[in-house]
Amino acid sequence: MIGKANNGTNPFTIPINSKTGLLTAQPTGSGFWSIEPSLTAIYPTDPVVFYANAAYIYNFSANFGGNIGLINPGNATDLSFGAGFSLNDKTSFDVGYDQMTLWPPTQNGVQIPLTQVLQLGSLVFGYSYNVSRYFFYLLNVEVGVTPDAPNIQISFRVPLYF
Repeated sequence: MIGKANNGTNPFTIPINSKTGLLTAQPTGSGFWSIEPSLTAIYPTDPVVFYANAAYIYNFSANFGGNIGLINPGNATDLSFGAGFSLNDKTSFDVGYDQMTLWPPTQNGVQIPLTQVLQLGSLVFGYSYNVSRYFFYLLNVEVGVTPDAPNIQISFRVPLYF
């Protein structure tokens, strides 16, 4: 279970520049609380581990008053599956697929014009190397396979344990 708090400055409380129609400052939050329950299944076989995950992201509506009113940012589902391969005791790689469906937002109970359901499908390729008991790095490359998905996303993480 993951929860997200309504913190930072949301985009609905930042003034809009009357000449450009743009926000006068950058928001640091979304303005909404959310919860994300998920279920993960793992099936280990030597040297492969198969995995699957299903999650539902529920965003709570918020009333911003005035001309904005009640906004529901829309909810989402996320389904993923794949296989992780151990090359040795320090190195592994994985391949998988991730499919996220985002439902459109509503304002005062009506779908906001020009919004639609988005389908974000990506092939996922990952590599990890364990340098020590407290330090490893992860390289992840996601290649979008649906029209709404980003063409490519690359992430490099270095988690540290104390």
